[in-house]
Amino acid sequence: MNNLLFKCSKICKNFYQGEGVVEVLKDIDFSLEKSSSVAITGPSGSGKTTLLNVLSGLDLSLIHISEAHETLRYLVCRLLLEKK
Repeated sequence: MNNLLFKCSKICKNFYQGEGVVEVLKDIDFSLEKSSSVAITGPSGSGKTTLLNVLSGLDLSLIHISEAHETLRYLVCRLLLEKK
């Protein structure tokens, strides 16, 4: 039985400032099993919000996240509807 809820591989995200590039996320591999909980921690500016935006589908610049993108979008919508 597969307990994997979703899996993402090689997530990268860059921001461009002037002529420079700020590499915020570099080759992030992430998986989550059913009935598990996760805490994303780190100092200010380390990419926590950027990672959550990518995983939730708010940042659509990374459309190659495979089935994880749609699975997570479905779960977020379902949770929001259940709270109403």
